[in-house]
Amino acid sequence: MPMHRLPSVLAPASISLPFNRLVVFGDSYSDTGHNFNLTQGKFPPSPPYDKKYSNGPVWCEYLAKNLGLTLENYAEGGATTDNNFVQGHTSPANLPVNGIYQQIQKVYLPTNPSTASTALYALFSSGNDFHVDKLLSANHSALNLLRAVSLLRSSLPTARHFLLFRSADLGNLPYFHPQAAGLFHHPFRSTLERGVATTVSAKFNENLNAYTREYKQKNPEIELTVFETDKLFSGLDKQGEKYGFQNVKQQCVALDGRRFVPQGEIASHFYWDSVHVTTKGHELLAGEVAKALGEVYEGKA
Repeated sequence: MPMHRLPSVLAPASISLPFNRLVVFGDSYSDTGHNFNLTQGKFPPSPPYDKKYSNGPVWCEYLAKNLGLTLENYAEGGATTDNNFVQGHTSPANLPVNGIYQQIQKVYLPTNPSTASTALYALFSSGNDFHVDKLLSANHSALNLLRAVSLLRSSLPTARHFLLFRSADLGNLPYFHPQAAGLFHHPFRSTLERGVATTVSAKFNENLNAYTREYKQKNPEIELTVFETDKLFSGLDKQGEKYGFQNVKQQCVALDGRRFVPQGEIASHFYWDSVHVTTKGHELLAGEVAKALGEVYEGKA
């Protein structure tokens, strides 16, 4: 089996990885064009978007390229963790999309994948579940991600490598800034205050950590990495300029009449719109995920 080595700029050392494919399930933070094709090129509006929910490549594209992995992406913007819990939708037309569980069950598994042992399965949910009871969702959405991992494991017994993501502090989204221009309906719109959004994010992370610990204890043969998205995003408040971000609070694109137009220098912004990050932000995220994987797999491949 070929080993793939982490570039030294992304990891503390050159680490061999026991997988050569990155298989992604998720929402708009990972969507690389599904919704654009679903809406026949109408959404997200491109330009200024790049047929995805940013102005360029998103984290999984950067990660796959940097690590030399083949990318398989099943993410759909607007996805929840499970449509049986909360149905996800996208675009002004409110089109239904597959949840993460359904992306696995109805789209990926029917392809009869045969190389699960050499795949890293990434499941990334950024909070679309929170349209219902907020604290209840924080519990169920974390549990749903582990149910999705269990579905992969029961269907593909050789699957060994999994990557989950903690939630960023949703209270820090530019959406809550007084001048935010919202193209996207967000579950916190006019129903949650910023402080409650922060509380829900923290509760989700607490539940995800607990469920992950329990799952790993029962399944010691797998490697399940949980990336601390919250620490990375929150740390930019003090370290943004270290990574070239002069603005880590406000969105880059603003509504000008009926069109969204970038305001100022795009490269200086971490956030692209009121919810999503710029491609430069995605590049940073990918680099930090690569470092985390390097720390997990050092000496194990």
